Amino acid sequence: MSSGSKNGGRALLTFWDDQGHSAEMMVLPYSTVEIMQFEVDAGTLRLQLRFAGQAGVQLGEGVRFAAFDIETDHGHVTQAAQHFAVQANDSATRVIVAVGAAEVTGAGQIVTVASGEGVRVRDTAIQSSTALTYPMNFAKLDSALDSCAGVANSTLYPSVNIRQGPGDGYDIIGEFINGDPVEILGKTPLGDRYRVRFLSAFGWVVADGIEATCPDLPVFPYETLEQVYGVIGFTDADLRLLEPFFGLRRDDYLFYPLPTN
Repeated sequence: MSSGSKNGGRALLTFWDDQGHSAEMMVLPYSTVEIMQFEVDAGTLRLQLRFAGQAGVQLGEGVRFAAFDIETDHGHVTQAAQHFAVQANDSATRVIVAVGAAEVTGAGQIVTVASGEGVRVRDTAIQSSTALTYPMNFAKLDSALDSCAGVANSTLYPSVNIRQGPGDGYDIIGEFINGDPVEILGKTPLGDRYRVRFLSAFGWVVADGIEATCPDLPVFPYETLEQVYGVIGFTDADLRLLEPFFGLRRDDYLFYPLPTN
């Protein structure tokens, strides 16, 4: 069995045991999940999923697993925390824990991820970040591991536009007011634009609007288009699974966009 979620939507999967206990998985846009195994045996669950995309997972009180595995291209979540989020794409698998502890395997390693921590799994290594701040989204995890610090400092305007790609033809998704801290994660081939974290996504700013010294930044092509995820028409039930990782709408208008008519 497989399930997917398109842009702006989501799918809630609920796995029940024979005692009335449940585990919930909120599958976010651009995600797919394949249920490889789901069995109930004497009050325990055996659950194996093949996953790509983003999801929040929360265990109800009393849920017990005889076996658990979220399989991705780069690693496995082999022990479920009480409340955690997972992202799996071509570049890496990321796991962030809000409550409890998860076990993650990959690159020949096994690591435990505690509350407030995140890990990024690539083919060659697992990288850990502790003490992530609320909301603990995946872009913030990458920034904690990779970013170089800068400050917005435009000489022509009071703010610096943040665009979805490295050029004036891309949509504006936000701005940095002069004096704002900026987390820099890459640059264009000519170094005229910086890739930055913005809310739960990434964007691009003109390099001459940022005061920074960042040697050896990764280089991205000019046709780079950053994916901006969003959940439209969210409910209290959605927030219960998503809030530790994406906050409320006042924290992230990109992730919680207003519906358009």
